[in-house]
Amino acid sequence: MPETVQDTLQAALDDNKGRFIALTLAEIPSGKTLFLHADPDLPDDFADALDKLAKRAATFTENHDQFDKVDEVLFYDIEGRQIVLYLIKRQPFNQILVIVAAPKKAYKQAGKRLAKTLHTL
Repeated sequence: MPETVQDTLQAALDDNKGRFIALTLAEIPSGKTLFLHADPDLPDDFADALDKLAKRAATFTENHDQFDKVDEVLFYDIEGRQIVLYLIKRQPFNQILVIVAAPKKAYKQAGKRLAKTLHTL
């Protein structure tokens, strides 16, 4: 059973291999990266771009109240990958979870389960 946030995120990647191709977690409001993974077959700069996205989402706190109305924010990149953001409410700092799902792969159940697990750690 995973005990730390990092163990939980790594287990989610392992359990969803081929579905989750990248994942990061950033602390609010500092933007500090707590976890970052991108599959090796992604472009070389993908992990850096994902890290920058998570940092921006974590530090741009003016829009975090939008998460009160939705469970997730979803958008697609030019390659059809699904990029999903979740607000994780934790103490002492909230976090932003960003999951990148492979094109045309279901992510919703696994993503919600992971977000719920992170809320309780």
